[in-house]
Formats: sequence, C-alpha cells, structure tokens
Amino acid sequence: MPNAVDLIIWDEVGSQFILAALDPASYQILRVRHRTVYLHPLIVWETLVSALTKRNTHYGVVIKRCHPKTVVTFIDNNPRFHELANRLPDIRFVAIQNGSRNGFPDRPQAIGPPAIYDSEYLCFSQFEIDSYRAIGYKFKHINVMGSLKNALFVRHLHDSKRGINMSGKGDILLISQFRKVAMESFFQGQINYAKVVSLLYSYLESHPGLQVSVALACTPDQSDYEAERLFHQEHLGNLATLVPKSENWISTYYLTGQFSVVVAASSTLGFETLARGRKTLMCDVRLLRNFVDQAVTPDWILSRLDQETFDDACTKLFAMPLEDFVLRNRKSINYFMLSPHENSITEFQRNIVG
Repeated sequence: MPNAVDLIIWDEVGSQFILAALDPASYQILRVRHRTVYLHPLIVWETLVSALTKRNTHYGVVIKRCHPKTVVTFIDNNPRFHELANRLPDIRFVAIQNGSRNGFPDRPQAIGPPAIYDSEYLCFSQFEIDSYRAIGYKFKHINVMGSLKNALFVRHLHDSKRGINMSGKGDILLISQFRKVAMESFFQGQINYAKVVSLLYSYLESHPGLQVSVALACTPDQSDYEAERLFHQEHLGNLATLVPKSENWISTYYLTGQFSVVVAASSTLGFETLARGRKTLMCDVRLLRNFVDQAVTPDWILSRLDQETFDDACTKLFAMPLEDFVLRNRKSINYFMLSPHENSITEFQRNIVG
C-alpha cells in the first residue's frame, strides 16, 4: 500500500528538477511510463470497481490512497494527467511545461482534442496562453513561469558566484536537434534542422577562421550517438567541433554562455538561451507569424530559410553589441520565454505550495 505523502510526481521525467525546486517533506514518484502496477489487494479491488463504473483509473486510485495535496508533472502534454484532474477535483494537479510547443496551430492535438481541464498549467510564456486559447483548451489556472530548468541554472550560477555573463570562448554554437528516427522518416521539423546545418556549413566556408562547436543531443553511451556524430561530421567536416552531451544537464547550459552567437532550429534550449540574454538565432520560420503586424522583425528570428537570409542574420548578430541585442529584443523574447531574472524558484514554489 503506498504511503500518504504531500506531493506526488507524475512520472520520473524531470523529477530531479521538481525536487530541486520544491524540496518536499514527503513525496512519491509514479512511474507511469513504465506502467508500474500496485498489487495491494485493496488497490486491485478498487481498480476493478473503478474500471467497471468508469469513475477512476488505477493511478487515480493510487493517488487517492496517498492523500497528496498536489500532483505535479513535467510531462505537460500527458492527456491522462489532465483527465485525472477532472476525476479528482479535491487534489491540485499542476503541469509544468517541459518543451517548446511551436507547432501551434500546425499540430492542434498537443494534449488531445480541445477540452476543459481542472488541472493547472505553468507555462513558458504568453505564447502558450494565446496558443491554447486559440485551440480551445481551458485550464483551472494557467500562469506564465518561464523555464524551471532555466531558473535552476541561474540560481546555480548565483550560488556558485560565477555570475550570469560568462566570457566567450568561441564564435558559434549550434544546438543539435538531430533525431535518428525522425530523420529517417522525413519528419518536417528534422528536415528543417538538416537545412539549418547546410546553411551553417556554407556560412562557415565563406567566413573562414570562425570557432564553431555543436552541442550534441546524445551522450556517448546512447544508441543514437554514433548516428548523430556521423551526421554532423559528414555535413560540417572539420569546420566544427562536436561536443557530446554530458550526464550533467548543467554543462550544456554553461556551453551556451561561451559563444558569441547560438544557432538553433526551434530548440527549447535556444529559447532559454535567449531568455538569459545571449545572442541567439532561431531558424524556425514559423515563429515570424507572431510578429507579422510589427514594423520590425526581431533580430533573433530567421524570416526565410535560405542562404542569403541566414548569412545576413548571422553577420548582423556578430556585429551587434550584446547590450543592444537585449534592449531591442527583450519584449519579443519574453513572448516566447520569460527571462529567469523575472522568474525565480521562489515564484515557482509559491505557485505549487500556495
């Protein structure tokens, strides 16, 4: 029989960040992706009864038995989590956004069909609020909180006295968005990433001497690491240094602060880097539609996926002082990712524990 706890974490994905931010007195992690089944006779019986009456689910029964104040998840688009919030209205269900949702409105089924949920949602920015509202999702509460990982990293910088502004060690850092399965199935987003790599290669050929690295998405022990390494080696040759992902998540965040310009397709890490005030070029041209009514396109958005536009954008960012970049683009950046200077762990705690 599971014990009574103050906090339940729905799946272990991101649980280390939730625990680092909240430090709860008592908690339990429901490993729902592994479909862990609780075999206590009372829970089995209640599960069978709930299945017949359609009043609850197995994990709903477990949650009720734990008597938590709050259930939290880092898998913000998990439909079962949001549906359970409707079944258990006396318990708070809080979803924390874990990845950029830039497919809206191209992929209107982010959670499932448009629905009204009793769950609460902590999102990156106003962009998610506008997107969900346009699709037809409604939550009990939805609050802009920025990125929890970004806030944890900034707190780490402050605690370690390293400061926010780190000295540069290179010119361009490319954030890898290579996914072997998606590449082989010709998923549109990955085709765009391959195009970005091609544009970067041509830029480097015409601007010799630049110090360039690629922040790989895989650690050396992951199954897709070799495919990711070979892809970038074949497309960039000796023009870029490949940096494997470390087991320590903070290392990649440090890496983004060591280059003059960060290039990404539509990576969450790219948005987080922007929010920390680093010069970043996002190459997902769909982002532009959010600013079509404005006279000036933000400096961090690639308006067209062609060589001339990419070259001009990179050259402009290199020439622009960092202070000018932040001053000119803070409003447009905040629309997609709240700055960690405005988003603290203390604010996150207040949203969870009240």
